[in-house]
Amino acid sequence: MIEYKQLIVPMVLFVFVAIVAVIALALFFRYLNRRLAMQTVRHVLASEQSVDPLLIEAIVKEKADKNPDLRKGALLVAAAFAFAVLGYIFKRMDHAEIFNALVGVAAFPGLTGLTYLAFHFTDLDQ
Repeated sequence: MIEYKQLIVPMVLFVFVAIVAVIALALFFRYLNRRLAMQTVRHVLASEQSVDPLLIEAIVKEKADKNPDLRKGALLVAAAFAFAVLGYIFKRMDHAEIFNALVGVAAFPGLTGLTYLAFHFTDLDQ
């Protein structure tokens, strides 16, 4: 039977590589989107047609996220749930100490996510 210590290192490595990959892809696609918007503005200006300044501002300006707290909160609660489920899987394999550690790890994103959700639902500006 494989010991849990042999499983921890590859699993932690996989989780951190996945997190870095997701963040890198999100930043890369944001960069491509901005680049495309700037190319569009350059093309319109190079064609020497009359362009409404509001149109250029709308193309260049980033869209503000409507529910940033709701999205962050939901993602963090989902991450906490994933850590808790992973801990439960280890508990079923008779490794209760890993379950306790992963539930402790899950508490941080879980409570942070619940705080974001509370901010979203108690926002007075909406």
